Amino acid sequence: MITNNILAGTSSRSHGDTRPDSARRLHLLADAVTRIGAETTRSGIFDVARDTARHLAGADGACIVLRDEELCYYLAEDSDTGGQWQGQRFPMASCLSGWAMQNRRTAVVADVLHDDRIPEEIYRPSWIRSMVMVPVGGEPPVAAVGLYWSRPHKADAEEVAVLEALASACGASLRQYQVLEKLRDSDERFRNLLAVSPDGILINAGNRFVYANPAALKLLRASSPAQVVGRPVFDFFLPASHPALRQRLARALAGLASPPGEAGLRALDGGRIDVELAAGPARWDGTPAVQVLMRDISERKQAEAKLRRSEASHRIAIEAGRIGTWDLEPATRICAASRRMLSMLGQPPDAGMLAVDDWIAAVVPEDAPALRQALAVCINGGAPLDIEYRVHAAGDSVRWLYSRGALFRDEGGAPTRVHGATIDITAKKETEEALRLSNERLNLAVEGAGEGVWDWDFKRGVRHYSARAKQILGYADDEIADADVHWATRIHPEDVGRVRAAFDDCLDGKTPTYICEYRIRTRDNQWKWVLSRGILASRDPDGRPQRFTGMVTDISERKQADELIWRHANFDALTGLPNRRLFRDRLEQEVRLALRSDQGFALLFIDLDRFKEINDLLGHDTGDLLLVQAAQRIKGCVRDTDTVARLGGDEFTVILAKPGGEAQVEQVAQKILAALSRPFLIGREVAYISGSIGITLCPSDATAPEELIRKADQAMYAAKHAGKNRFGYFTLSMDEKAQRRLRLANELRGALRANQLSVYFQPVLDLRSRKVVKAEALLRWQHPQLGSIDPAQFIPLAEETGMINAIGDWVFREAAAWAQRWSSKLGAPFQVGVNKSPVQFLAHEDESWVAYLQRIGVPPQHISVEITEGLLLNTSGSVSGKLFEYRDAGIQVAIDDFGTGYSSMAYLKKFDIDYLKIDRSFIRDMAADEADRTIAESIIVMAHRLGLKVIAEGVESREQMELLAAAGCDYGQGFLFSQPLPAADFEQLLLSGGGSGGGGFAH
Repeated sequence: MITNNILAGTSSRSHGDTRPDSARRLHLLADAVTRIGAETTRSGIFDVARDTARHLAGADGACIVLRDEELCYYLAEDSDTGGQWQGQRFPMASCLSGWAMQNRRTAVVADVLHDDRIPEEIYRPSWIRSMVMVPVGGEPPVAAVGLYWSRPHKADAEEVAVLEALASACGASLRQYQVLEKLRDSDERFRNLLAVSPDGILINAGNRFVYANPAALKLLRASSPAQVVGRPVFDFFLPASHPALRQRLARALAGLASPPGEAGLRALDGGRIDVELAAGPARWDGTPAVQVLMRDISERKQAEAKLRRSEASHRIAIEAGRIGTWDLEPATRICAASRRMLSMLGQPPDAGMLAVDDWIAAVVPEDAPALRQALAVCINGGAPLDIEYRVHAAGDSVRWLYSRGALFRDEGGAPTRVHGATIDITAKKETEEALRLSNERLNLAVEGAGEGVWDWDFKRGVRHYSARAKQILGYADDEIADADVHWATRIHPEDVGRVRAAFDDCLDGKTPTYICEYRIRTRDNQWKWVLSRGILASRDPDGRPQRFTGMVTDISERKQADELIWRHANFDALTGLPNRRLFRDRLEQEVRLALRSDQGFALLFIDLDRFKEINDLLGHDTGDLLLVQAAQRIKGCVRDTDTVARLGGDEFTVILAKPGGEAQVEQVAQKILAALSRPFLIGREVAYISGSIGITLCPSDATAPEELIRKADQAMYAAKHAGKNRFGYFTLSMDEKAQRRLRLANELRGALRANQLSVYFQPVLDLRSRKVVKAEALLRWQHPQLGSIDPAQFIPLAEETGMINAIGDWVFREAAAWAQRWSSKLGAPFQVGVNKSPVQFLAHEDESWVAYLQRIGVPPQHISVEITEGLLLNTSGSVSGKLFEYRDAGIQVAIDDFGTGYSSMAYLKKFDIDYLKIDRSFIRDMAADEADRTIAESIIVMAHRLGLKVIAEGVESREQMELLAAAGCDYGQGFLFSQPLPAADFEQLLLSGGGSGGGGFAH
């Protein structure tokens, strides 16, 4: 309902008649019809109609009203008083335009105050007194053209006729417009379907291609349509395909489709592509054309060729291997048999067919039932056929055959055929029989010598043990069956791996005989040492082991004697610790290992303070007991992998293998001092001693065993002279270093709170575009007194003390915030790499990195996590879980310092590693060192074949950069481009032209 406020207003128009004469009206109408026909938009049509209608009738106002279901929408209005209703919607029943559209005829109102169709309360406040509304469009009308006057006025027949003619022209143009709209929509849908089709589609008009969809461009190996469009049709097809192609094109131009066929396509790079091709009629820009569809069948053609070659090779192999083949039809019980199969059964070789009954008739009567049963089971869907049997041969001889076959079914599950093969195994059977007789003779000889004999038949799964072998286990021959011996389960757990390795080496042909000493559990659960020897007696035609035989000897007494002699020679009789001899042997081994693997160790030289006084005061027996207790306490302070030895008197040594840093060495030394400081209870006596410890490190102090012992001894005496009950390093410089480490560790705990730590960013460049595309976040510590601390000094301290967890999380949050900021400024994702220590992977997280990124709304691709190679080789459940969590969330992972550790290619794929960062040690000398350059190039090739990107670290010269770019390296990082920068400086570099949106580096 139109309110009074909407229609409020008065007309200022003169009541004089301004209508044009009849001639002028016809002229205006003709002009309007021409203009309406030329308009291409609906609004343009309506604008011409509205303006013309007002001038034709000399009206005070005109309007266009659209039908919007049951509402009238005033699209446009033109009057001397301005538009009152433009853009508004009113119910159909409340508007004269609605009456005209509903009744499908012109509505003429001479005076709105005296017309029953118009409620008085609607127009009384309005300046409008008379109106004409003409419906526009078909059935039903879609619009109305209206005129109105500020005075009572009845439109004459000429005015109405002219207005209806104008509405008719509008309707015709609207219908034409709608038809054109549908044509445009249809054409757009057609082109969209062509663009997304997975098949290649070419449109040929005038013997030249006028269109190629993306799939066709890819098939032709074209980078743009310009390389295809405009070219003659036959340019892209091999000559052999031209005749068939001409026929298809001719049929298509005649309006006929052609069935698919094969053709040879010539790509732009000269390569041949086999395609399945079809052609049909089409139209392009209103002219007849041909639509050519292509589907790549190169892989199918290659597979067909490979299958043909395989079948030919299979036939040759069967003939060369003297294998008889057969194909049995279950319904008829008739076999299609090869010549070899028929010959083995005494049938004519050229017969081609073989009845099952004739097959069984050729078998020795004792074996025939088993073959008949095996065939029946196989035909009825049971187990595959797998049987050995004898057949009659020439004369009275008998030959052994081995048949194997399987049942095949159709799609409905019904049996269709049994396909199989048969070979002559007579020679193998004769060999086995000869071996059996030989083994019987050997068993008699071996048993007489007191050796146990064992024999394993792998094919039948049978194991035989002689009476003497069972006797070694504590059983009489008739007390335990061969199947119940379970020899392998009786081997000592510590020896299982060694026994299996020796056994497998013989099976694989690496060693001619199997020889191994190990412990075996006997009937009374005691352990006996045995010497087992054996040989692989036979293999099947495929090289698989069939029989293994050997002897076993009880060597327990000899082992006990050897053990006693060895312990006397290598262990201290009083404490049970390794003596000086065994200590020297282990020290030499650790030195060799340290020099080979670059993993050092620590040597602790311990002397008991005040031991001589206690020994003199309480006696040597008491002193010996104290030494035993002291040895046990020292041993309890170290790992099982470390060595504690007694050199003599009250001197002990400890070899700490792979200590993990000086902090752990000092921790062990403190534990030993604390253990020795506790009271010793010896009978009724209580003794108090302490210890003085000297420490040397290999290889930093020395690499010769004697030199290490001498320096540790000197350091021990220095500790004793300094007051006893303490430890000291060999040199003053090392002692100062230990003090510095302790200070740094203490002050590092407050460095984060004191704002001494900061995150720097070093740019990573795309070596092709020379633009900064990512960055690595690096931690820096500015100490108020010591100045800048080398990360190599404080990061290991942070890992050893566990502070790396809080510091690492802080670095990550800083990197995430800056990555989000820079991505926003660049208008594109910008990635920042964050190093994550192995210690962090093992620690509990209150909030995971993935959860933090989700909480603050940072996309995961803005962050990459950099890990070390060693982490992949020691992946616990928590490490694997976090790596898989990063992969699933979309966070990329990079291997830092690649090439300096040990990596498995399987781990790179398992954990979906994204980047390899070549260690700077290979980049530094690659320009001059051919070996380093080869290593770097090999890493790049390997990474790319695994689908990984490569970042080169430590790029410091233009020559290095050019070599890396030539090798295909993806990214570079180093001082050539920029040193690590504070965040603000890095942002200035990024936004000033070095970033992904700028001009890059011109180095």
